[in-house]
Amino acid sequence: MRTRSSDPVRASLAAACALALLALSAHAQSDGSFAPECAARDLEVVILIEQRGRGEEVASERVAHAAMTMMVAREVCAAGRVDEALAVYDSIIAALRPMLSQNRP
Repeated sequence: MRTRSSDPVRASLAAACALALLALSAHAQSDGSFAPECAARDLEVVILIEQRGRGEEVASERVAHAAMTMMVAREVCAAGRVDEALAVYDSIIAALRPMLSQNRP
């Protein structure tokens, strides 16, 4: 069950993510080094984090950790270490995907 106290946490998380996204976007655009493979995986992770953030089955701390880990993956990809970044994205997906099967019979 979601409590009112988690709403400020989620709002703070959203604000922090927005600022981080702006900073990373500026960095990626300045040197053009964000690989298409990373962009595709990033989109998948963003959607998954949004889905989990809206639901009540995942603690807001877990969603926050996933979002911060996504920032790390973006930095790693922007540095040109695509395989490493994809592994970080995969770890986020693996950490959040099991939530899909818990609600099914």
